Amino acid sequence: MTHQQQFKTFIDACEHLDYVIFRGFALLPDLPDTDVDMFVPPEQYAQLQDLASKHLHAGKCTNYGYAEWCDMQYHPHFTTAPKDPSIPNKHQAFRVDLYNSLYFRTPLDDSFWTVGKRYFDNVIARRRKLNFYWLVSMEDEIALTVCRGALDHKGAWKDKHKQRMQVLLNTVSRELAVQTIAEVLPNAASVYAKLEQQQYEEIKWD
Repeated sequence: MTHQQQFKTFIDACEHLDYVIFRGFALLPDLPDTDVDMFVPPEQYAQLQDLASKHLHAGKCTNYGYAEWCDMQYHPHFTTAPKDPSIPNKHQAFRVDLYNSLYFRTPLDDSFWTVGKRYFDNVIARRRKLNFYWLVSMEDEIALTVCRGALDHKGAWKDKHKQRMQVLLNTVSRELAVQTIAEVLPNAASVYAKLEQQQYEEIKWD
Protein backbone atom coordinates (compact mmCIF):
# COMPACT_ATOMS: atom_id res chain seq x y z
CA MET A 1 0.00 0.00 0.00
CA THR A 2 1.01 3.61 -0.48
CA HIS A 3 1.45 5.99 2.46
CA GLN A 4 -1.95 7.50 1.64
CA GLN A 5 -3.63 4.09 1.60
CA GLN A 6 -2.02 3.09 4.90
CA PHE A 7 -3.18 6.34 6.49
CA LYS A 8 -6.74 5.84 5.24
CA THR A 9 -6.82 2.23 6.44
CA PHE A 10 -5.75 3.35 9.91
CA ILE A 11 -8.25 6.23 10.04
CA ASP A 12 -11.07 3.99 8.84
CA ALA A 13 -10.24 1.57 11.66
CA CYS A 14 -10.66 4.44 14.16
CA GLU A 15 -14.16 5.37 13.02
CA HIS A 16 -15.77 4.01 16.20
CA LEU A 17 -13.54 6.21 18.38
CA ASP A 18 -14.20 9.84 19.35
CA TYR A 19 -11.04 11.06 17.67
CA VAL A 20 -10.32 14.57 16.37
CA ILE A 21 -7.55 15.55 13.97
CA PHE A 22 -6.63 18.99 15.23
CA ARG A 23 -3.38 19.91 13.48
CA GLY A 24 -1.52 19.07 10.29
CA PHE A 25 -4.53 18.39 8.09
CA ALA A 26 -4.29 21.22 5.52
CA LEU A 27 -2.97 18.95 2.76
CA LEU A 28 -4.97 15.82 3.57
CA PRO A 29 -5.83 13.32 2.25
CA ASP A 30 -2.86 13.49 -0.12
CA LEU A 31 -0.15 14.65 2.30
CA PRO A 32 0.39 15.53 5.94
CA ASP A 33 1.32 19.10 6.83
CA THR A 34 4.65 17.88 8.23
CA ASP A 35 2.74 15.62 10.64
CA VAL A 36 -0.87 14.88 11.60
CA ASP A 37 -1.97 15.39 15.22
CA MET A 38 -5.03 13.60 16.57
CA PHE A 39 -6.48 12.99 20.01
CA VAL A 40 -9.07 10.80 21.68
CA PRO A 41 -10.48 10.87 25.22
CA PRO A 42 -8.04 9.31 27.72
CA GLU A 43 -10.29 6.29 28.20
CA GLN A 44 -9.98 5.48 24.47
CA TYR A 45 -6.23 6.04 24.22
CA ALA A 46 -5.23 2.40 24.69
CA GLN A 47 -7.60 1.40 21.87
CA LEU A 48 -6.14 4.09 19.61
CA GLN A 49 -2.59 2.96 20.30
CA ASP A 50 -3.54 -0.66 19.66
CA LEU A 51 -5.07 0.21 16.28
CA ALA A 52 -2.07 2.33 15.37
CA SER A 53 0.33 -0.50 16.21
CA LYS A 54 -1.56 -2.78 13.81
CA HIS A 55 -1.48 -0.36 10.87
CA LEU A 56 1.57 1.87 11.44
CA HIS A 57 5.08 1.75 12.87
CA ALA A 58 5.32 3.02 16.46
CA GLY A 59 7.85 5.58 17.65
CA LYS A 60 8.68 6.54 21.23
CA CYS A 61 5.84 7.48 23.58
CA THR A 62 6.22 10.61 25.76
CA ASN A 63 4.30 11.39 28.94
CA TYR A 64 4.52 14.92 30.40
CA GLY A 65 2.78 13.92 33.61
CA TYR A 66 -0.58 14.67 35.19
CA ALA A 67 -2.31 18.06 35.00
CA GLU A 68 -5.75 18.99 36.36
CA TRP A 69 -7.81 16.04 35.11
CA CYS A 70 -5.58 13.64 33.12
CA ASP A 71 -2.02 12.91 32.12
CA MET A 72 -0.49 14.32 28.92
CA GLN A 73 0.81 11.78 26.44
CA TYR A 74 1.69 11.67 22.78
CA HIS A 75 2.91 8.75 20.70
CA PRO A 76 4.18 9.17 17.11
CA HIS A 77 3.44 6.52 14.49
CA PHE A 78 4.57 6.28 10.88
CA THR A 79 3.39 4.79 7.62
CA THR A 80 5.79 2.16 6.29
CA ALA A 81 5.63 2.39 2.49
CA PRO A 82 8.86 3.23 0.63
CA LYS A 83 10.08 6.75 1.39
CA ASP A 84 8.30 9.42 -0.63
CA PRO A 85 10.22 12.70 -1.12
CA SER A 86 6.97 14.54 -1.86
CA ILE A 87 5.89 14.14 1.77
CA PRO A 88 6.97 17.34 3.59
CA ASN A 89 8.89 15.95 6.56
CA LYS A 90 12.26 14.32 7.19
CA HIS A 91 10.70 10.85 7.45
CA GLN A 92 9.23 11.04 3.93
CA ALA A 93 6.24 9.21 5.38
CA PHE A 94 3.00 10.11 7.14
CA ARG A 95 3.77 10.84 10.78
CA VAL A 96 0.67 10.61 12.97
CA ASP A 97 1.04 11.86 16.55
CA LEU A 98 -1.53 10.34 18.89
CA TYR A 99 -2.57 12.42 21.93
CA ASN A 100 -4.68 11.38 24.91
CA SER A 101 -5.61 14.98 25.74
CA LEU A 102 -5.16 18.58 24.60
CA TYR A 103 -2.35 20.41 26.35
CA PHE A 104 -0.02 23.37 25.83
CA ARG A 105 2.95 25.05 27.47
CA THR A 106 2.14 27.31 30.38
CA PRO A 107 3.07 31.01 29.98
CA LEU A 108 5.28 31.05 33.07
CA ASP A 109 7.65 28.14 32.53
CA ASP A 110 8.31 25.16 30.28
CA SER A 111 5.77 22.88 31.91
CA PHE A 112 2.56 21.78 30.18
CA TRP A 113 -1.09 21.99 31.21
CA THR A 114 -4.28 20.52 29.82
CA VAL A 115 -7.24 22.48 28.56
CA GLY A 116 -10.26 22.16 30.83
CA LYS A 117 -12.33 18.99 30.69
CA ARG A 118 -15.48 20.85 29.61
CA TYR A 119 -13.67 22.51 26.70
CA PHE A 120 -12.04 19.21 25.72
CA ASP A 121 -15.47 17.56 25.56
CA ASN A 122 -16.82 20.48 23.53
CA VAL A 123 -14.07 20.13 20.94
CA ILE A 124 -15.10 16.51 20.42
CA ALA A 125 -18.79 17.42 20.25
CA ARG A 126 -18.13 20.08 17.61
CA ARG A 127 -15.85 18.02 15.35
CA ARG A 128 -16.67 17.99 11.62
CA LYS A 129 -16.38 15.26 9.00
CA LEU A 130 -14.35 15.92 5.86
CA ASN A 131 -13.69 13.17 3.33
CA PHE A 132 -13.11 10.09 5.53
CA TYR A 133 -11.77 11.76 8.68
CA TRP A 134 -12.98 13.88 11.60
CA LEU A 135 -11.47 17.35 11.97
CA VAL A 136 -11.56 20.03 14.64
CA SER A 137 -14.29 22.63 14.07
CA MET A 138 -13.18 25.91 12.55
CA GLU A 139 -14.07 27.87 15.68
CA ASP A 140 -12.00 25.51 17.82
CA GLU A 141 -9.20 25.66 15.28
CA ILE A 142 -9.06 29.42 15.94
CA ALA A 143 -8.80 28.92 19.71
CA LEU A 144 -6.28 26.10 19.47
CA THR A 145 -4.13 27.93 16.94
CA VAL A 146 -3.92 30.85 19.36
CA CYS A 147 -2.80 28.40 22.05
CA ARG A 148 -0.23 26.96 19.67
CA GLY A 149 1.25 30.29 18.66
CA ALA A 150 1.02 32.19 21.93
CA LEU A 151 1.83 29.35 24.34
CA ASP A 152 3.69 26.49 22.62
CA HIS A 153 5.68 28.83 20.35
CA LYS A 154 5.87 31.64 22.95
CA GLY A 155 4.54 34.24 20.54
CA ALA A 156 6.74 33.26 17.60
CA TRP A 157 3.88 32.35 15.26
CA LYS A 158 4.67 30.37 12.15
CA ASP A 159 3.70 31.97 8.86
CA LYS A 160 1.41 29.08 7.98
CA HIS A 161 -0.54 29.63 11.20
CA LYS A 162 -0.89 33.36 10.50
CA GLN A 163 -2.14 32.64 7.00
CA ARG A 164 -4.58 30.01 8.19
CA MET A 165 -5.87 32.34 10.88
CA GLN A 166 -6.85 34.96 8.33
CA VAL A 167 -8.82 32.34 6.39
CA LEU A 168 -10.58 31.27 9.58
CA LEU A 169 -11.43 34.83 10.61
CA ASN A 170 -13.08 35.34 7.23
CA THR A 171 -15.13 32.16 7.69
CA VAL A 172 -16.19 32.09 11.36
CA SER A 173 -18.31 34.88 12.80
CA ARG A 174 -16.75 37.21 15.35
CA GLU A 175 -19.36 36.25 17.94
CA LEU A 176 -18.71 32.52 17.61
CA ALA A 177 -14.93 32.96 17.54
CA VAL A 178 -14.88 35.11 20.69
CA GLN A 179 -17.28 32.74 22.45
CA THR A 180 -15.06 29.75 21.65
CA ILE A 181 -11.78 31.45 22.55
CA ALA A 182 -13.37 32.38 25.90
CA GLU A 183 -13.91 28.69 26.67
CA VAL A 184 -10.17 28.12 26.87
CA LEU A 185 -8.38 31.49 27.20
CA PRO A 186 -8.88 34.77 29.12
CA ASN A 187 -9.51 38.17 27.48
CA ALA A 188 -11.14 36.60 24.43
CA ALA A 189 -12.38 39.85 22.87
CA SER A 190 -8.91 41.39 23.16
CA VAL A 191 -7.35 38.27 21.66
CA TYR A 192 -9.76 38.43 18.74
CA ALA A 193 -9.00 42.12 18.13
CA LYS A 194 -5.28 41.37 17.97
CA LEU A 195 -5.94 38.55 15.52
CA GLU A 196 -7.93 40.92 13.31
CA GLN A 197 -5.09 43.45 13.44
CA GLN A 198 -2.55 40.66 12.81
CA GLN A 199 -0.75 41.61 16.02
CA TYR A 200 0.06 37.99 16.83
CA GLU A 201 3.10 38.68 18.99
CA GLU A 202 0.97 40.90 21.24
CA ILE A 203 -1.15 37.93 22.34
CA LYS A 204 0.49 36.86 25.56
CA TRP A 205 -0.05 36.25 29.25
CA ASP A 206 2.69 37.21 31.72
